[in-house]
Amino acid sequence: MIGLNFILSGALLPMTYLTSKGCLLFFFSATVLLLSGHASIAANTEQSLESDEVQKQMERATAERDQYKEDLEKKLQQLEEYEKQLERLESKVQQLEAVEKEH
Repeated sequence: MIGLNFILSGALLPMTYLTSKGCLLFFFSATVLLLSGHASIAANTEQSLESDEVQKQMERATAERDQYKEDLEKKLQQLEEYEKQLERLESKVQQLEAVEKEH
């Protein structure tokens, strides 16, 4: 985009010497060059900001996923502990039933 602006301004500059209002044409071409360069820079900045925002969203999503995974692992550990406790309680119940049958 900027290269095209330089080509256009290069084509317009010789015309400034051929016209009676060359000064006006020169300032017009310089203004067009500056505005198009500004638009190009603004577009690049906007793309950069968008990519930064996407990067931040991806980091947040990754952090949320990692947190969710950790929570699931903790719940799985709790479930395994509950299963062990249940097995112990069941064995105690069986022992008590066995003692009860003996008496």
